Amino acid sequence: MTARAHTYLIVALAAVGAAALVVGTVAFTRTSTPSATAQTQTTATPSGRAPALVLDLGVRTDPEAVALRRANQLYSSGKRAAAARIFAR
Repeated sequence: MTARAHTYLIVALAAVGAAALVVGTVAFTRTSTPSATAQTQTTATPSGRAPALVLDLGVRTDPEAVALRRANQLYSSGKRAAAARIFAR
């Protein structure tokens, strides 16, 4: 075996080992996720209220941020249709 072939073999084995380590680590540390239906739920919660909506706009004062804050206030006060019109823009 030539020196070049020997080097390629060592590099290939190192790459396979690194890939196996990553796959093993991911398989060992993964957690189960909620079902897809629970993640996409947008209807009222069992208590009859709409799901919570939290917007973090920081210190933005541009027109879009102002509109989003207004829509968030409408949504929180139960006026979901009015909020939806603003969110749809």
